[in-house]
Amino acid sequence: MGKQSLHDDEDDRLPTSLLDTTTTAVGDQQLQVTSRLGSKAILAVSTGQHHAACATSQGTVYVVGTNLHGCLDPDLPEEQVCSRPVLLESLGQIRVVQVSCGYDHTAALSSNGSVLTWGSNSHGQLGHRITNSTMKVNPGEGPTHVRPAGMFIGKGRRVSAIACGTHFTMVLTTRRSLLVCGTPSIAGHRDSSEFGTLKELPSLVGLPLVGMSAGHAHAAVVTAHGTALVWGSNRKGACGREYPEELALPVPVKVVSDSKAGTTLPFTNWEFRKDSDGMIVKLADDVAIQHVACGYAHTILVARSGRLLVFGDNCRGQLGTTASEKPVVNAIPVYHPNGGRFVSAEAGNAHSVLLDSEGDVWMTTSTGLRCILEGQHALAIAAGGDDNAVAIGSPPSGNTTLNRQFSMDSAEDGTMIVDQVESLLDEMDSDSANKVEAGQDIAKRTEELLRYVTSLHDCAVIFPSLNRSSSHEHCHFA
Repeated sequence: MGKQSLHDDEDDRLPTSLLDTTTTAVGDQQLQVTSRLGSKAILAVSTGQHHAACATSQGTVYVVGTNLHGCLDPDLPEEQVCSRPVLLESLGQIRVVQVSCGYDHTAALSSNGSVLTWGSNSHGQLGHRITNSTMKVNPGEGPTHVRPAGMFIGKGRRVSAIACGTHFTMVLTTRRSLLVCGTPSIAGHRDSSEFGTLKELPSLVGLPLVGMSAGHAHAAVVTAHGTALVWGSNRKGACGREYPEELALPVPVKVVSDSKAGTTLPFTNWEFRKDSDGMIVKLADDVAIQHVACGYAHTILVARSGRLLVFGDNCRGQLGTTASEKPVVNAIPVYHPNGGRFVSAEAGNAHSVLLDSEGDVWMTTSTGLRCILEGQHALAIAAGGDDNAVAIGSPPSGNTTLNRQFSMDSAEDGTMIVDQVESLLDEMDSDSANKVEAGQDIAKRTEELLRYVTSLHDCAVIFPSLNRSSSHEHCHFA
């Protein structure tokens, strides 16, 4: 009988000294690739202060760096250094689609919408449910070297994205709600008996959240309508305002009033447009936010137009402008040096990494933005710690998307229900014999829709397109 292995690649069991290493020059940058990952397609990557992790298209997780408090693998010795990627065997057969690295903890999102966390739980950042209700733990006193275990998300919830800050973790559900655990200034203050439990921030309930970012001591979210909200430490203007020193609740970012939408006061930054569905009112593309990145004490917003809105500490030029000891407390615009469009951003302690629409990667320097990876058609980027940066390049086939080798259920979306309702209305128009059955279906779908406040926000954008004829005015649902 042949030797069986739990791994998809026998190289994973070899000592690092037996693995081939190749070095490729890209411009004046030296990119090192080892055989451990050279044959695997990378689906997601994240890097922190001491470690990095990636998920392959097959759903396996590899970690590299220093095992501080078990952030790589709790079974490894404290502060053991793994200089090359090591397969995390303790996740077993779980298919992972996203990873995120904090200061000394790690999170992984599985294909079924659950989240596993491991490493340090000193501030309750792992989100593990405490079964002993009499146990009282204060922030900073939690255990370390915690083995991978599922976060207690709550019944009926599924997660679509994760983000780890220094000592906190944020999860975005398929119903566009945000759950947070860890640092009280981010996750909210709670009784010691609730240490480490995930909770939804009351001020964000009902908002259709589509993006988020976790920094050192501040965080940000983005709504489907293009509004960015920030909270936490406002050190050096990290939250886009001069004061107070800390924001206990998420507040919208005040953006510059120089929109190209062409509107006049009092509606600056808003775009009014007529089409076949009627009047559309929305934030102009140069102020509507599609992506956000939080660093140690700075924030990068990426607008739909491709320009940046930046604020916070700029001591090393991390905002994409010339370095200055004077922080930027109000958002200022930064444009692509070549007139292109930025599509995403990631931030470390005092640096930022940007990806443009051509797949080129840019990095902030003390004198401005510099292209560090050109012509390689990067698909995704990550940044963290001190000058750590990672980019996922496109495969030789030229595919411009990150593909997994297994299926994952689509995220729930209020737009899906609305589309089903519209289809049923069309059916009622074309076939009067099925009106009663279609009406019952519409009533059922509508009841389902009303259970989720965030879905109603979706409908505020979608329902203007459902302009029906007067024949529906007297429909009765049995």
